[in-house]
Amino acid sequence: MSHGGSTLYTAGDDGSLRLFPVSGKGEPTDLDIDLGPLTSLALSPDDRVLATSNTDQSVRLWDLDDGKVGPLLETGAGNVQALAFAPDSRTLAIGTTGTEEDPGTGNTRGVAQTWEVYDRKKLSGNLSGHDSWIEDVAFSPDGQTLATAGGKIVRLWDVARSLQKGTPFQCDGRCHTAVFSPDGRTLATGDSEGTTRLWDVTSHRQRGPTLTGKDGAVLTVRFSPDGHTLATGTQNGTIHLWKVPV
Repeated sequence: MSHGGSTLYTAGDDGSLRLFPVSGKGEPTDLDIDLGPLTSLALSPDDRVLATSNTDQSVRLWDLDDGKVGPLLETGAGNVQALAFAPDSRTLAIGTTGTEEDPGTGNTRGVAQTWEVYDRKKLSGNLSGHDSWIEDVAFSPDGQTLATAGGKIVRLWDVARSLQKGTPFQCDGRCHTAVFSPDGRTLATGDSEGTTRLWDVTSHRQRGPTLTGKDGAVLTVRFSPDGHTLATGTQNGTIHLWKVPV
C-alpha cells in the first residue's frame, strides 16, 4: 500500500505486478514484467521506488514516476526472500537464502545486505550469523538499526558499521517476521509455533507476557501508529489484536 493510501501494490507467483487504485475508480495497472514468480516487494516511504525480487538472486527497482525498471541489484548471495526500505527511502535491506549450507541444520545460511537505492551501491558486506535463510528484514524508525529474522533467532545490526548489536532474540520456532514499534523501543517477533513476543530493544529482554494464539504460525506482525496495539496475522487467515504493555 502506498503511504498516501491511494494505491495497492500486489505481486504474484505468476510474475504479475499490479497497481490497484484504492478508491475503486479506474482500472488496475500492470507493470511490464515477465520474470517468473515474485518472492517479495517493498515500497519506499516516499512512494517513488518499488523494489521486487524473484528467484534469480537479484532485485529490480521500479521508478514509479515513469513505470520503468532500473538496473538490477545483483546480490550474489542466494534468492532474495525479504526487502525493506529505510525511512529515508535511500537505503534498501535485502534478506536472502544464502549460498552456503549450515552443517548442523542442512539449511543454507541466509545473509542480509544493505544497498544505496539511487547509486545502486552495496553499503554493507554480507550480514551473516543465521543458520537458515532470512525470512524478514526491518529497519528501526530512525534507520540506524536493522533487524533480520532467520532460523529461530532475530539479530539486530548497527547499519552504519555493519556490526551486530547485543544478543539475538530467541523465537520458539522459525522466526517468520519482526517489526519495530513506532518509537523504536520495542521489537515484535512472530514464529512458526504461533508465538508472538515483544522485546526491549535496549536491554534485549522480553517485555510483557508471551502472546500465544491457536491459529498456526504467525506470519506477520504490525504496530498501530500510536504503538499501543499489535496486530498479528496467522497461517489460517486469522488476525489478532493485542494490547501492548506500557
